[in-house]
Order: sequence, then structure tokens, then C-alpha cells
Amino acid sequence: MGGRSLTPSGEAQPLFIVRRRRSTRLLVKILWAVGVIGLLALYGWVLSRGQRLGASDFGLMLAPTILVLGPLIAFTFILRPAYEELRLYPEKLVTQRKGVVREAKWTAFKHVSFGIFATDGRPQQRLHIQFKRLSVRPAPDLCSQELLAQIEQITVRKLLKQALADYRNSREISLGPLTISKQGLGTKDATLAWKQVASIDLQYEDVEEEGVRLQKPLLKVKGVGRYENFASVDIREMPNMRVFIGLLENALSEVIQLNLAYEKYVQQGEM
Repeated sequence: MGGRSLTPSGEAQPLFIVRRRRSTRLLVKILWAVGVIGLLALYGWVLSRGQRLGASDFGLMLAPTILVLGPLIAFTFILRPAYEELRLYPEKLVTQRKGVVREAKWTAFKHVSFGIFATDGRPQQRLHIQFKRLSVRPAPDLCSQELLAQIEQITVRKLLKQALADYRNSREISLGPLTISKQGLGTKDATLAWKQVASIDLQYEDVEEEGVRLQKPLLKVKGVGRYENFASVDIREMPNMRVFIGLLENALSEVIQLNLAYEKYVQQGEM
């Protein structure tokens, strides 16, 4: 499904491509076979009467022909194969879905989030790739650890460099429901000073979504005193988790276990 691809001479070569094609040919063939057999049976019945064909007979054959062929042609168009593709270039992301091609420059990239959700009655991976003017949510069967790694390889280094510069210049960095600054780790309600951070762990909560049992990954931030249960965040909706971890590594001396725990969660989608 994913990998490198050769392109015609003169075109830039993508770093990575993922694509899917939903084949509907068998269903279309069955519909046409049923329709044609029905029409042939009607024609055979009209001809088997052994009479000269009159205007009424032609009308008898014409009306069903239109009523059958019209919907068949419409269904052939509606049920045409579905095609989706993502192409990653050094300077941009290009998507193609249902014949519509869109692209966005990595310079306009904002964030990526990853999670395992219940979809169609089973756990499936989801990616959300957000640019300034384009939001990309690939089909679940296109999402993979490899695609996430490719996107992060292109974007995280630059984002983390900028975030670290903001941090050193005493600016606040917003990462979804959490913020990081020299003052500490914050939510919309409060800020937990770094010296008050007791632990930051990735824990799992058993939940049921759409009839499917899942383990929801929660980032648990514990502090001292009244901030014992400071924050609990579902990381599936948290943007740029790698940047968050990189900032924590700069602010705190021991977040190695959080890094390893997140890596383990990402790899669950490949099982």
C-alpha cells in the first residue's frame, strides 16, 4: 500500500505514496447481467407470440428498455471505483480523492494527530493532518505507522526547533488542551510549575466506542498538593505529540518512559 514510486522523467519524485482503490466491477457486472437477462427474456416473450410486431409491441419493449438501461447507467457511474492517494514530496503534500486533487506546502503545516478509534465495528487507525487552509483525514486503511513516521520526519524537526526557540524566549507554546512555557505546564484553568510536576505518564482507560472495546490512551499529569490530578488528556486528539515530548525533554530531565510509552501506542496499529 505504501512505498516509494518512480515517476515519469521531468517530474519530482515523491518521498512516499499511499493509495487505495475500491473495486466495484463485480457488483456492476452483476447488475448489468440481471438487467440484460431480464430484457432478453422480455424480447423473447414478445417474439415468441408468432405475430407480426406492431407499434404496441415496440412500445412494450421500448419502455422497459429505458426503465432498465437508465438506472443501470446511473448505477455504473455511482458505483465507479473509489480511488484515494496521498503523495509526500519534500516541499508539499498532494492528495487525490474522487478525482479531486489538492495540495498544501509543508511551510503551511500546523499539526498531525494519531489515534486508534472504533470505525465500522473494529479498531482502526486515524490520522489528521492539518495545514493552514487544508485538513486531510485519510481513509483508515491508508493510515499506518509508516505514513505517520514519514510525515513526522518531514515536519517535527522544524516544528520542534521553532517551539524550543519560543520556549527559550519565554513564549507560551500551545499543544491542543495543554500549553508549555518556562513557567510550567498549563491548561485553560491553571499552570503547574515545573518544580511541582510529580509525574507525567501515559495510561489506558477501558472504554466502549460504537460497540467496540478500546483502550483510550490518556496523558496523566500529576502534581503536588492540590494539583495531584492536574490534567488527563486523550492523546488521540492531541496535536504534534512528538513536539510535546521534545519540549518536555528540554524542560524536564526524565521523560524517557513517556517517549517509549507513546512509541508503543503508535505501534499498536500495526498489530
